[in-house]
Amino acid sequence: MTKRLAPEIKQARRPIQRACTFCHSKHLQCDSTRPCKNCVKRGVEEPCQDVERRGSRYMSTGSGGEGRVSKPSGNRHSRSRSIGSSAGDASMEDDFARSSDASVPPRHGDHITGYVQPTGQHLFYLGSKVPINAKEDSTSVSGDIINTAVQRLSLKNEGDGLDSSVSPHQPQAFQSHLANDEYVKLTDLLTTNPPSPSEYFEADLSLRPFIQLGEDGSMISSYPDNATPNSYQYNPKHSQMPNTASKVPNEIQEEEGYTSPLILRHIIRVPDDIYLTNVVKSYQYPNAYHSLIKYLKERFNREQLIEIAKCMAKYRPSFISATKSLYENDLIFTERSFQRSLLEYENLISVSPSPTIIWRRTGEIVALTSEFATLTGYSKMSLLSKRTFIVELMDDESTIKYFKSFSNMAFGDLNATHLTDCVLRKAVENDYLRCACVWTIKRDVFDIPMLIVGQFLPVLD
Repeated sequence: MTKRLAPEIKQARRPIQRACTFCHSKHLQCDSTRPCKNCVKRGVEEPCQDVERRGSRYMSTGSGGEGRVSKPSGNRHSRSRSIGSSAGDASMEDDFARSSDASVPPRHGDHITGYVQPTGQHLFYLGSKVPINAKEDSTSVSGDIINTAVQRLSLKNEGDGLDSSVSPHQPQAFQSHLANDEYVKLTDLLTTNPPSPSEYFEADLSLRPFIQLGEDGSMISSYPDNATPNSYQYNPKHSQMPNTASKVPNEIQEEEGYTSPLILRHIIRVPDDIYLTNVVKSYQYPNAYHSLIKYLKERFNREQLIEIAKCMAKYRPSFISATKSLYENDLIFTERSFQRSLLEYENLISVSPSPTIIWRRTGEIVALTSEFATLTGYSKMSLLSKRTFIVELMDDESTIKYFKSFSNMAFGDLNATHLTDCVLRKAVENDYLRCACVWTIKRDVFDIPMLIVGQFLPVLD
């Protein structure tokens, strides 16, 4: 076992630059005295001499006074220089310095004309004074070759049709002339005023039908009396129930456990109104479904009711079982999440130009835009002051189609977005409007459909 040295002895033993031959071969700690202590201790004082090290290859010299090829180092100048005398190296470095200085872009205020930035196809500028030619031989490189390449590149750029309107006093910031050309084109787009694509549509208004909704609630269309195309077709199987959605009640509907969306919208204006007040309570979804079934029984016949009941049977039991295990605080939390999401959606649809309406999973309308009210003729007072279902705004075929689509989306894709078409019942009796619509389902934290955002665009003949 090796004996441990005292700290003062260990600190006194300093490594030396060159050991003797014996200590070097035995890998021992040598000292600067000759003979050293190890050789004296072993009785080999005579051969105690400094070991001779092999000279480095880059230190040796060959015949004719020419230096051998140097070992590659981190210096870029050493990699780019060729074999030659020291005088030739100095002159070549001066040529390269002049040529590389010529390739540096001019600064603002330098009145230099005829400047063209070389590209990587001819010259790779590594940031040093010595540029490396892409086709450099192993003997020498002349600065005339680089100057010739720069002149040839300038002629090529002129032949490619670069914009001559760019001032030569302005530096070009890219190494590629293609990038510079693209930059010039983008600058032209910003400085000029190109014609708007909407001008072509405005010129075509007299040739095709259109509907234009104004910000003040007005509507201008190409149809007589600024109306919309009527898609009404008489069908004896259709229900003859009058349009109840267009009626404005004398008093705002108030029931136990139900507050109309119109009142909630006047109370809830900021998120703090949701969490710091007792207005938001757990929503009574069973009462909402009972009201929906009552309305469906009054409107549709037996065959239609059976078809709708089959669709509701696919998702209604799942809703019941999913909410059965929730506590009262969970239901309050889901309703607060609903009101918070509705507040954000209302801010979003207020800046959207498309007619949009939002309803619960029960079909109860909770928000709509002014564009939708203008397009269909309903008022927000008539739709939000009482319990109004989205199916009241659809014809019979669209209502049955809606229940079929919702039964497939309720527990299908978690980020369900459905594109379809439907026929809306307008506020005027026997006036229908065919629309293309997109339905987007927003779910709560329990993956239960919370609200549906519907966007409608009229289909014109």
